[in-house]
Amino acid sequence: MSRTANLEVRLAAYRSTLDSAIAERSATDTSKLDDIVELDVEPMGSRRRPGRSGLLVGAAGLVIVGGLATVLELRDRPADDPSSPASSMPTPRATNVEETADTVTEGTSAPANTAPASTIAGSGTTPRCPADTGTVPTGTLYLGGPPSAQNLAATGFIFSLPSGPPVVDIALQAIAMPVLGLECSVDAVSTLDPDVITVNVEPPATPRPMKLTVTVAERDGTAGAVAIEGSTQFETGSTDLRLTSSIPDDAARLQVRFKKGEDVWELTVAPTDTASIALEVPDGETDRFPSDPVDWVLFTVLDEQGRVLDAGGRVTGV
Repeated sequence: MSRTANLEVRLAAYRSTLDSAIAERSATDTSKLDDIVELDVEPMGSRRRPGRSGLLVGAAGLVIVGGLATVLELRDRPADDPSSPASSMPTPRATNVEETADTVTEGTSAPANTAPASTIAGSGTTPRCPADTGTVPTGTLYLGGPPSAQNLAATGFIFSLPSGPPVVDIALQAIAMPVLGLECSVDAVSTLDPDVITVNVEPPATPRPMKLTVTVAERDGTAGAVAIEGSTQFETGSTDLRLTSSIPDDAARLQVRFKKGEDVWELTVAPTDTASIALEVPDGETDRFPSDPVDWVLFTVLDEQGRVLDAGGRVTGV
């Protein structure tokens, strides 16, 4: 037997109760009550609200029977009457309805979208990194400039792009690409100086939160980073890098890169050998530009797993 038929049988059983109540209220217009009862026992198939369930319709019918006196009284009293109970009732709140091919769930909110959003130009933000984010091989780190085997930045920049992107996005990319190799969990914020941007990196992109300051410059149709400063203080010369403060206690090694001519060289340095790091082409390798000075130097402090703990660097002479 359908729910609608069950409801009609139950309402029919209440007919005697309804008749007695109506008789006690001789002043009541019974035609209005009949209208109410007939309205709420209308078969579901004739309704035009596909999201409603039979259970909700049945509940509404029982409210009318149990609250007969209130229904009759409200029918004869304006809704805006201050003495009317309806004036003190809360306004019904709409519920969200989520429909799929197999189910209809009513009264619950749709689950939040947990997929990372795309980076919006000029926002200075990236999506959050997945929880299982790991390290990126150093050979994949991008320095900007025209596509090539070495991904070289334009001369005078650690990282560069054609002019056009907002400053916050240039600073963000300068950390995301050559320092981390990850375009996630990195946010850039403007400072009082329009050329200096604060870049914050959050786990799991790094083992712990990291704050860097990026100085951005623009010239000859090119924009990019000319200096990066973290918690480790340093100085640069034409031939060496000198750390002037301690590095994180859990540092396992330093990765040092420098550009000479059109080549970028990479050195690995132990934490105990950081007083003065010579920026020289390693023994056994060919210096193709022996008369060219070092254009820039960039170092990252890494833990045992090769994850970035700190970073710093600048164009020499800046």
